[in-house]
Amino acid sequence: MAISGGHLSTAYGCSAAERIDGALFAACGNDRARQVFYRMDAGIRTIWRGLRGYELNAHVLDDATRANETLLGEVGYVGISREFVAECVRLNRMLFNSVSGSGVSLEEYLSRSASAAGLLDVDLSLPGSVLAFERSCQEVSRQILSDPERTDDRALRDIRTKSGEWALRYQEFLRSGVES
Repeated sequence: MAISGGHLSTAYGCSAAERIDGALFAACGNDRARQVFYRMDAGIRTIWRGLRGYELNAHVLDDATRANETLLGEVGYVGISREFVAECVRLNRMLFNSVSGSGVSLEEYLSRSASAAGLLDVDLSLPGSVLAFERSCQEVSRQILSDPERTDDRALRDIRTKSGEWALRYQEFLRSGVES
């Protein structure tokens, strides 16, 4: 059975945020920025848990939402533009708002994550590399989340695992772009 409706969109949003934020995490050049990042990331993790049937922790989500809005004001990012950080903040904001009732479509997540990847291509002087990778992540995400042979629980485990792997690849993009 494939994941449907709002859960499909939210699962995709979690995946998109986790992978794109991989580059943001790697760019945190100081402890303050990392601490704010960890608070924001806790919100994404609690949404993943909510998709698996656990109760959403409103306190964690509220703190994550505040931390997300603080990310743009942080200094000490290495190798990325303010525009990329702003796009990450918008992507995370969409996700956090989606669990409070405002619907976000799959297409909105696709567009926002592709926009962030395109900005990272420019920041790192890797024309098309990051965007092509993001497009492949989007396709695999759709396949996993719409596979009728996977149970919902299995699809969520699989997409969460892949999202972690993709986040590491985004970190590698950042590190290789900064070093060159």
